[in-house]
Amino acid sequence: MMSSVKLLKWLFCTMCLITGHTVARAVELRTAAEDSAPKYLMRNGEMSGLCIDILKAIEAAAPDIKFTGYDRFYPKLRIEASLAKGELDLFCGIGRTQKRNLLFSFLNTPLYWTEMRLAARIDDPVDNVTLDGLKAANKNMIVLVVHGTEHVDYLLHNGVTNIDAGAHNTYNNLNKLIAGRGRLAYLTDLSLVHELSNKNFHSRLRILPGVINIQPEYLAISNTIAKSIRDRLQEVLAHLHSRGDLKRLHMRYMQIDGPVLLH
Repeated sequence: MMSSVKLLKWLFCTMCLITGHTVARAVELRTAAEDSAPKYLMRNGEMSGLCIDILKAIEAAAPDIKFTGYDRFYPKLRIEASLAKGELDLFCGIGRTQKRNLLFSFLNTPLYWTEMRLAARIDDPVDNVTLDGLKAANKNMIVLVVHGTEHVDYLLHNGVTNIDAGAHNTYNNLNKLIAGRGRLAYLTDLSLVHELSNKNFHSRLRILPGVINIQPEYLAISNTIAKSIRDRLQEVLAHLHSRGDLKRLHMRYMQIDGPVLLH
């Protein structure tokens, strides 16, 4: 005699055949995280952050798409290499450069825009430094930049050579700044707002006025991804942008408690 479970499965399959409907499985797309808060934040063993919110917003708007692997941290250079080889399908929150354009592609809709700012120790009189000022600075004004980022290439391309790109995340760079192992830290406003909300940094560092550069952050796509999937993702991103969802998610991570840090 057929068990109740088997009977239900048989009835379900029969109904699918009769109605001509099938249950479509969601396309699983492989991604990864990088050590770049607040884009990716590991708390109590669970990954969160701006990029996780964006990926979940895409999944909610497109149930036929599912992302996997965003709970694994990869170095930025490994992420780039994995996208180029097709070992990762996409990555959230990355700037567009000539070098990266040769390795993989980008969806047209920016996820959000970042302002590149400078941080200094709170007792340092340095103020209102421009890109030309960084260029003209002597070797005693070392600028701390996160290793493997497009920010290193941007500064070098614009003639800023007095940089230290040894640290692999913002947190370590700001600790180096406090320790006097650099005069300035060159970072995104998103990272700075997040890190300077930390009491240990908030009382010891400040963000200088002025913006050095403004750049969009994108969803990067491996060239091995089928055009139909690429078009579907672009359609969903354009929809989230038009509804203002992407802006709302970004602004959520630009709000902090306490005094205003950006001037």
